[in-house]
Amino acid sequence: MPILFGLVTLCAFSACGATCAQIEAARAAQLQPQEEAPDPHLVIDLPAALLEARLTAALAQVEPARLSLRLDKLGINLDALRLQAKAVKLLKGAPDALRFALIFTVSEGDAALFDLTVEAALEPQLEGQAIAFELGPRQLLKARPAISGGAAGRIQKRLGGAAKRLPTRALRALINQGLTALADEALPLLRDQILARAVKTTRVRLALPAALPLKRLALSTPRGRTGLSLRLALWTTLPVSQGVRPAPPRSTLTAWLSGPTVAALGSWALRQGALPGMEGQAPTRFNLKGQPDPQGPFEASLRWIVGADRPLKVEAWRLGGDCVHATLGARPALSLEGEGAAKLRLQALDVQLEAVEGDALVSLGAFVASLWSGAFEISKAITASMDLEIASTPLRLSLKEATLKDALIELTFDLTPQDQEPQP
Repeated sequence: MPILFGLVTLCAFSACGATCAQIEAARAAQLQPQEEAPDPHLVIDLPAALLEARLTAALAQVEPARLSLRLDKLGINLDALRLQAKAVKLLKGAPDALRFALIFTVSEGDAALFDLTVEAALEPQLEGQAIAFELGPRQLLKARPAISGGAAGRIQKRLGGAAKRLPTRALRALINQGLTALADEALPLLRDQILARAVKTTRVRLALPAALPLKRLALSTPRGRTGLSLRLALWTTLPVSQGVRPAPPRSTLTAWLSGPTVAALGSWALRQGALPGMEGQAPTRFNLKGQPDPQGPFEASLRWIVGADRPLKVEAWRLGGDCVHATLGARPALSLEGEGAAKLRLQALDVQLEAVEGDALVSLGAFVASLWSGAFEISKAITASMDLEIASTPLRLSLKEATLKDALIELTFDLTPQDQEPQP
């Protein structure tokens, strides 16, 4: 890994003699909150197809409701009809709101006759660092269920010879009248029987780690080539200079982070003593070799300068004795070699000492590789450790792919129920 391990005389590169007060002021200024980037710091996309399949399966487990189609003028009642869930479809909705089409099949015996479609509208509940919702009776819109096309023709065919008792036009009018009455009858059945029983099995909840310094979140349903997704956009309280402009939705669960977000999360974790591999004392301190050391004289932070030749900046600070502030720059790189997160490779390329204030002898190159690795790992861990529950089933996230292009990091994940072993 191309990093600078040799000892570097800092005074040789830049202005020696900066006072501790000046260095402390520079560090304090860097930690000050910045104006919030308009774009989110982190975006998570859950493809509609994944959500729909699990919600459909959960709703289909509810016992069907019974209803009847009355055709009194013919003296016929189809009173052994069943109403059962067929599909759940996410619809394009307003910001921070969700709409679903719930499709139910009306059948007689083993024969499906027609479909009824109702809509559910809801605003997900905020539960601390999480959003949650379920498909229950309160979410059902009160409008009459929509009847699928061709229903009257299938009922006429079902009647057989009895249909010849009336002229075709009168028969169709009678059937349509009966279907309207059936739809009106179906609405309370859907609400009070099927959806009332489905509340506990259709819950969806996505929670981020409680320690994440979250400021706000927003929900939307963008459309891509593979269909809609449920998109969660998040802003942290951290000083992030540029957020994320994510790509269109994918067919897998995907998270996007900006480079400045990763750097800010890394600096935040250092201040908390929580950077992976360096957990312990807060803030994390380093010795003259750039190694974590509770007694070390140095603290560190990270920045990401979008558009710079070496966008990843590692700042080293010594605020006591001979005060020092040094900046190293590098080109961060990541790749997956083979399959699975175990093959993730992180590199810091073209490491250079870019600026120095103060006079000291210190090895700083080791900071770059270790802090870039730690910053990425804390970002990945925050995403992968989300508590995701769909249709009341807790799911495990396993990293599938990771890419870095310009200042955008894209992570894709496989989902498996937590009671199942992840695929190797």
